[in-house]
Amino acid sequence: VVGDPDQSIYGFRSADIANILHFSQDYPGAVTYRLLQNYRSRPPILQAADALIQQNASRLEKVLEPVREGGKPVALYAAQDSRAEAAFVVREVTKLLKEGLNYRDMVVLYRTNAQSRILEESCQRASIPFRVVGGLSFYQRREIKDLLAYARVAVYPEDDVAMGRILNVPPRGIGDTTRERLETWARARGVPLYEAIDHAHEILPRPEPVLKLGQLLASLRDLASLEVGDFLRAVAAETGYLSWLEQDPERNLRLENLEELLVAAGEYEEDLISFLDQAALTAKADQEAGEESLTLMTLHTAKGLLPHRSSILRLDQLEEERRLLYVGMTRAMERLYLSYAENREIYGRSEPARPSRFLEEIPRALLRPAEEEPLLPKSPVLRPRVSPTLSDFRPGQRVEHARYGVGVVVGVAGSGSHEEVSVEFPQIGVKKLLARYAGLKAAQE
Repeated sequence: VVGDPDQSIYGFRSADIANILHFSQDYPGAVTYRLLQNYRSRPPILQAADALIQQNASRLEKVLEPVREGGKPVALYAAQDSRAEAAFVVREVTKLLKEGLNYRDMVVLYRTNAQSRILEESCQRASIPFRVVGGLSFYQRREIKDLLAYARVAVYPEDDVAMGRILNVPPRGIGDTTRERLETWARARGVPLYEAIDHAHEILPRPEPVLKLGQLLASLRDLASLEVGDFLRAVAAETGYLSWLEQDPERNLRLENLEELLVAAGEYEEDLISFLDQAALTAKADQEAGEESLTLMTLHTAKGLLPHRSSILRLDQLEEERRLLYVGMTRAMERLYLSYAENREIYGRSEPARPSRFLEEIPRALLRPAEEEPLLPKSPVLRPRVSPTLSDFRPGQRVEHARYGVGVVVGVAGSGSHEEVSVEFPQIGVKKLLARYAGLKAAQE
C-alpha cells in the first residue's frame, strides 16, 4: 500500500484520509517505510511547504529531504486586485522567457475554474499562447456559451448557430421536430432561422412556444444598447436561465462561472459587439495553442478533478484545503510564486479580500517579496447595488452609480422592468442604463 496523507485532497469524492492514518492499527503486521527523499523541488520550496503542512493535526510526521541543492526563495506577490495579479503573471512569464525558459517550463495554478477568465484574457492581450488543461477554457464553458449566444442573437439575429443553441435552452417546449420544420422553412427561402420564428404561425401546428421565444428575443434586442454588464444580467434573468441552472448537478461551478462573466462584462467599457468579439478571440487563442504554450490549470487538476468551492467550516475541511495548497506548492521544481489580491470582484462589485490564512503559517523568513512594478491606481471599493423605485428618476436629478460615480439624469425612457435611464457622467459622457439592474441611487447633495 502506498499513500501520502499530506496529499489527500479528494474528500469531496468520499476519499477518507483515515484509511492511511489508521492503516498500521488496522493491519498490525504491516511495516511502514517513509519515502523522504524528494527529487523534484529545490530546498526553499520544500521548506515553505513543510512549514505549512506541519499545521495539520491529521498527518503522519515526516520531513522531506531535498536531493537537489540551491534555489531561490519562494516569492510572494500582493496585488491590488485580480487584474493586477494577472498582469504580474504575464510580466513574470515574459521575464522568465527572456532568461531562457520555455512556456512548457511554467504552469499557473489557481483555486477555482472561474479564476481562469482574467488570466486567459491577460495572456491573449499579451500574445502569450496558453492552454487550459483538465477542463474547458472560460469562454468555451457551456453556461458561458449559452448566455453569449443570447447576446449574439440580440445583435446578430442572422447568426443561425447562436440561434440554434438557445432555441430550447432553457427548455421551452421546442423539440427536434419543431426545430426541423423551422430550419426546413428557412433553408427553402434562403433566409435566417429568426425569420422562420417570426412566421411560426404559418409553419407549425402549435406555434405558441416559438412565438413566445420570438417575443423574448425582440425584447432582448431592444436592450442591446445598454451597458454590457446590465444587458447580460437582464439576459440571465429574463430568459429564466438562472432559475433553470439551479437544477443542474454542477450548479455551483456553473453559477460561479456566470458570476465571473458578469464581472468581466461590468469591467468592459466598450459596446456589446466589441465584448463578443473579444470573448471570441480569447476562446480562439486557447483552441489554437500548440504544445509550446503556457499551461493554466486548477490546483485539483494538478492531481485530478476540481470540486465545488469549499466552505471551511470544519477542521477536516480546513486541513484538506491546507493539503491542497501543499500539493500545489510541491509541484514546483525551480521557482515558486504565491500571490493574492487585496480586492476581488464578487457579484459584480469590488470587495476587500484578506490574504489566505495559510500564508500566515509560512514563516516570513522563507518568503521574499516579488519584484514590484510601478503601482497601478488603486481599485475603488464599489458600493452595493441598491434597486430604486421607478419614480426616483427625473431629468436633472443627481444619481450615483457604483462604477461611474455621480452623474446627472438627462433622460428616462420605457417603464417597468424595461425602464432605461440616460445619465451623463463627468469624464465619461452619457451612459444608457437599465434601471432594474444598474443599481442607481440618489446622490447626496
